[in-house]
Order: sequence, then structure tokens, then C-alpha cells
Amino acid sequence: MYFLIPNIRNLLSQYNDTSNRNDRETIKTVLENEVEAIKPNIKLEITKDSIRLDSIAQVLISQQCVEQIVQDWTTSNEQMLAWLKGKPLSASDSTQLANIAIQCSDDYGDGVHVARAILGQYNNTYYDSYDDCNTTTPGTTEPRASNVKYDEKTFSISPNPSNGTMSIDFKSEQSGAINVYAMDGRLLLTKSYGKSKAMVITIEDYSGLVLINVKHDGQLPLVKKALILE
Repeated sequence: MYFLIPNIRNLLSQYNDTSNRNDRETIKTVLENEVEAIKPNIKLEITKDSIRLDSIAQVLISQQCVEQIVQDWTTSNEQMLAWLKGKPLSASDSTQLANIAIQCSDDYGDGVHVARAILGQYNNTYYDSYDDCNTTTPGTTEPRASNVKYDEKTFSISPNPSNGTMSIDFKSEQSGAINVYAMDGRLLLTKSYGKSKAMVITIEDYSGLVLINVKHDGQLPLVKKALILE
């Protein structure tokens, strides 16, 4: 199926570039045939994905642990599966995820990151400010972003969207590390840098939205979204 997609893109480009009516009709006919050819495979892939997601959902439902860290992880992943299957995020779902997203990820782990990844599709809240929040007083939190000057660490991504190769440009010379995550939480790339104002990274064999986490040495991580197109 995937080898046909470039053909469709080429045909769309040809259709848009030509002004000859007969040529446009010919290209349109070929394009319609190409689309019809991949429809059965698309439906098959959707069915396979749905079965995989249902299988994972059953595993989540079957777990009986009552520890909060496990409960948060389960809830976040159940919401992620529903989101992947196209279920709209309701107000109650959003509230539930937000309550998890503001937890300290140092303490509550991956469930917090999954909740933030989902909510990141709907808002621009910087949830990382709730991390590194252990204090000497039990039961209190202190976002580590409270005394950070964000404008000193801003970065830009270009091009965005990209084909997987992009430049990460810093406002000033920095050293640190870049981590790139898929929206399901998978780590796609990690790369360290030393005393640089720019880094070129390449994400291979992936298309879709990614989160680019930039952490300069001794400073708060910053996260931006980027879109990779095949």
C-alpha cells in the first residue's frame, strides 16, 4: 500500500500544475483508480489496528493494582487507546487527565507523561513545570520553573513540517541533550550537544507529530511540537 502513496502525491501535483482540461481529466481518472486501489488495504490496516488496541485495552482492564502510580498509568493509557481510536476527549476525560498531568513525574512516572502527551493535542499548558517537585516539606510541591527565565533558553525548529531532518536552533550557545518522543511516549531519538547554537537531527522511519524535548545543562527542559511528513 505505502508504495502507492508517492504516486498519488505525484498525480495531485501534476493535476494542480496543468491547466489543460483534457490532461486534468486524464490525471483525475488515474488518481481515482489509485485511491480505489489502496482503499481495501487501508480498511484492513484500520481493522488490524483496532484489534491490537482492543487487546491492549483488555490487558489494562484486567490489572487490579490499587497503587496510585499504577492507577494513573492505567487511566492515561486507557485514554490514549480511546484517543487513537478516534474518541473525542470529553470534559470529564480532560479533567481526569489534567489531574494526572500535574503530578510530579519524578514520583508518578510514565502515566504522567502519557496524560501530558494527550492533553498537548488540545492545549499549550507547560506541564513540565510541575516536575522535579520534591521538597523538604512532605505533601508540598514547588514547580522548578518558578525562578526560570524562559527567554534565555528558547529554541526554534526548522523546517516544520519536515521530512524528518530538521535544525534545532538555540538563542545562545548551549550544551545539553535533545530527546524526541512519539505521541505514544516512545523515545525516537536522543542526542547530546556541547557548546553549540544549532543541532541537526534526523528521525527515520516515522511520520506524524513528535515532541522535541530540549534540556540545556542545569536548566529546565523545554518542549515543542514538530510534524514529520513522509
